[in-house]
Amino acid sequence: MISVILPVLNGIPDLKRSINSILNQTYKNFELIVINDGSTDETKNYVSSLSLIDNRIILINQTNKGLPYSLNIGLNHATRKYITWTSHDNYYDKTAFEKMKYALDNNLDSDFVYAGHKVFGLTTRKVKGPQNPRDFMFKFRGMACFMWRSSLTNNIGYFDTNLKGIEDFDYWLRILQVNPKFICIDEILYYYQKGNNTMSSKIIDNYKQLRTLLAKKILNTSNFFDINKFYPSIKLCKDQSRAKNVAYLDFSNQILNSSNKVFAIEFKSIAEKFRLKSTIKHFDKEKEELFNLE
Repeated sequence: MISVILPVLNGIPDLKRSINSILNQTYKNFELIVINDGSTDETKNYVSSLSLIDNRIILINQTNKGLPYSLNIGLNHATRKYITWTSHDNYYDKTAFEKMKYALDNNLDSDFVYAGHKVFGLTTRKVKGPQNPRDFMFKFRGMACFMWRSSLTNNIGYFDTNLKGIEDFDYWLRILQVNPKFICIDEILYYYQKGNNTMSSKIIDNYKQLRTLLAKKILNTSNFFDINKFYPSIKLCKDQSRAKNVAYLDFSNQILNSSNKVFAIEFKSIAEKFRLKSTIKHFDKEKEELFNLE
């Protein structure tokens, strides 16, 4: 029922804890696809020995290609209804699969579920996911524990190998465009290790360039900023014109005040465009009254 993708590069000893957290899940019907991305330590031998005693474990060895490429290899081999992926230096709560599967099973109008996670490192903190599409765009602090329907991958394709370091954020945005209804499990179901030597915390030297590349990609996506996707309750309002007016103004304010650095600079033009739309809608009625006077 669940395909778990685990990319790893020189993962010993953290890899053992990560795999144990998967094998010890209360929900047992899964396949674990380990992508060994050119490790030079004992990673290959360790996973190979496990695969001999547990047929749920699939080992794929390759030369070093990087995270997004490894994730795509995993997606190509995934055969189950639901998909998730994890890093070798992080680990799950034992009920994570059971709870995320239950959420998807019982919310057929949603395709993506996420839960909170706890970060260990220089400081320890709990991180909750976004509560709605706008929070995802403008207050995004990262998601580490998630699961989605494999049918989504058929719709949106694979991770962008040109966006190493923010490939996951790009992927979540593309999912958001297909179905903006994400399920949030308000529990800590994942433990994320942040430190100088972990895969999860490697610094991307060209992060600013990647940010700009992602922003341009989004700006060139047809109808990405469809206001109805970010404010789905508009359709429930009696005065939809007024609701859209307020939504445009709120959306522009959120862009300008965003704590998400991906959008802080690149999307100011969108903010101004939405402010203009809001102003035009606000004065449409007054304009008609003024210029139709006899």
